[in-house]
Amino acid sequence: MMSIRAPLLFRNARLSLSLWNSIQLNLIGFLFSTFLPGAAGGDIAKLLYATRENHGRRAEVATVLILDRLVGLFSLVMLPLLFAPFFPDLLRSVTVLRRLLYMDALLAVLMLAGTALVMFYVPTRSWVTWLLDRWPGIKNLALRVLDAMAVHGKARSSLFFALLLSLLANLALIGVTALGLYAVSPGSFSMRLALVAPIGHLVNSLPLTPGGIGVGETAFNGLFTLTGMSGGAETLLCLRVWNVLVGLLGLLAYLLGIGRIVHPHEEESGEVGTGNIGAESSN
Repeated sequence: MMSIRAPLLFRNARLSLSLWNSIQLNLIGFLFSTFLPGAAGGDIAKLLYATRENHGRRAEVATVLILDRLVGLFSLVMLPLLFAPFFPDLLRSVTVLRRLLYMDALLAVLMLAGTALVMFYVPTRSWVTWLLDRWPGIKNLALRVLDAMAVHGKARSSLFFALLLSLLANLALIGVTALGLYAVSPGSFSMRLALVAPIGHLVNSLPLTPGGIGVGETAFNGLFTLTGMSGGAETLLCLRVWNVLVGLLGLLAYLLGIGRIVHPHEEESGEVGTGNIGAESSN
């Protein structure tokens, strides 16, 4: 689902990424995020591969990858808020969990406000021009990123579909976490996992230790304890074993190597002949 989301967002920017290349890109990103601090290592690896041989379009490619990450992160932030109404008694009795959800809601509002400011608020461009006027190179790069984000802001149906895919992908992540809990501590299994697992995975993605090792286990243990469950660290360790197996696929893609994977639509149109170009122009 993540691999379907990326080509969808690239299409908005008049760039092309095939589904197969998107799968390869995600596997390589998964490999690096498993062994480098937090999720940042995977994002950097994906950025290096996606911008390869895209001179003059690197800002636009990077913008798509940043937006792709933001959509995925926002969906993970939203999930605890969507599940919260199903656990009113738990939230009334556990003050710490209630405060965590308040912080989660604040983060969601800030992400929405920041994205709207960049995508839809026209004066933002003038503010950036004024703030970065002393540094022309950085200013031009920032303005290109703003222009690219504004293009995505006009494709709201694509953004909604990308968010829906992200919600489904993160629901699958909760499902995998539930399988891990059932494997290591079946007696502790509870639907409360749906409320705390997304928060635990958010903490685990912080770029503090390689793959979030230690940080994620501590967060899962604390969150599980708050909700009356046990086996938090063991559950996440079970997921890490599975992640290493998936990471081996990323290692295979890395060793085999991939060339240029992101292309402007104009290049692909040129390869199939002028008749198609004329048809696309008329459309």
